[in-house]
Amino acid sequence: GAANMSGTYSGLQARIKQKNPAAKYIHCCAHALNLVINDSVSNIPEIRTFFDNVQSLYVFFKTISRWALLTKSAMLQKTLKKVCPTRWTSRNQAVDALRCGYFDIMKVLTFLTLEGKDQEEINQAKSLLKYFEQFSTVILIVIESVLLETMDIISKKLQSTEEDLEHATKMLLNLKTKINKLRNEWQTVKADATKLCLQWKVVPHFIDSRTKKKTRMFDEVQVDDPIKDNEKRFRVEVFNRSLDIITTQLTERFEAVTHITSSFQCLKPSFLVGASDEEILESSKILILNYQDDVSLNLGPQLVRLKTCFLSHVEKLKSIRDLADTLIVRAQVGSSFPDVVNACLIFLTLPVTTASAERSFLKLKLIKNYLRSTMSQERLSALATISIERSRARHINLDDTITQFASMKSRKKIS
Repeated sequence: GAANMSGTYSGLQARIKQKNPAAKYIHCCAHALNLVINDSVSNIPEIRTFFDNVQSLYVFFKTISRWALLTKSAMLQKTLKKVCPTRWTSRNQAVDALRCGYFDIMKVLTFLTLEGKDQEEINQAKSLLKYFEQFSTVILIVIESVLLETMDIISKKLQSTEEDLEHATKMLLNLKTKINKLRNEWQTVKADATKLCLQWKVVPHFIDSRTKKKTRMFDEVQVDDPIKDNEKRFRVEVFNRSLDIITTQLTERFEAVTHITSSFQCLKPSFLVGASDEEILESSKILILNYQDDVSLNLGPQLVRLKTCFLSHVEKLKSIRDLADTLIVRAQVGSSFPDVVNACLIFLTLPVTTASAERSFLKLKLIKNYLRSTMSQERLSALATISIERSRARHINLDDTITQFASMKSRKKIS
């Protein structure tokens, strides 16, 4: 997604397209979803201030004495987490920990305002306590908890190596639909916030604030006046605006993914079952045009023949992956439909995310930083492989490995 990758004229994707015009550029879906979250936070002052204070809360309790006091006097289900924009789950974990431990955190802050060891600590505790005792803050905890939890589930699924563009597109469309439905759930959000307020006896209503006045111009009408009701203002300017930003960003950032997925519509089992022969032939022309070197003009007729001969099988399939699996593995009729198989394989090789590759770099960086000074390049590479493939490494029998290693020592080899 960086400029050196996505640049239209001199980016890496542009240079690759010069070599192969059929290559498709797809922004990592997991990265793009994180950027959606970043935009929803950074563009609304109230939410930006909220996360600044969540981070300040973590920093405040980061000192050993305060952390010990918090963990000793509070029965926290989840520990406080740092807010890190580049760590995708950090915001969700931070807000979730705050919501679960709200009562205990407020109790410790109150204790520190009374028994703090110095004036600076007392002032910091008072400032945090004052902010987190506001009803607008409590309702933000609930709002962000719901939004981030919903988006975090999708983010983790998008990082899976088993995902394909078809399923990823469906998940993103479902996410957008769910975000839109939240607009009508303001009363539910408010009720949940009220329950959280009752834990610490916070008054569940918005604090009256002075409405900013501005000079009305001659072409302005009465409806241009600012909203005076604080609850309505918060709902319109914070809650609804946050949902609007998320839905807009989901549409814009995943437009390319949606477009590429739609170009493979002729391969979707649901389309094959419901479409006429003419519609299948017309839809296949898009793939033939995009992949002239890989798919021939016979793609359309092969799809029509596939529908005619294997309609009962196609009706049971749910995705392009299932179609490819049926043709190549189960029915083993791939040789009869070579262009259909090629088109399916092209679609399945289009990447959804680069998260797995980046984890490899991260592991290598961790190992290199700690052990590089006493390590050769070969050992560094071997340790990186073990760390990356740790799920497999756990099942290795160490005794057998040691025995094999001992038998391979150079002094035991017979030349």
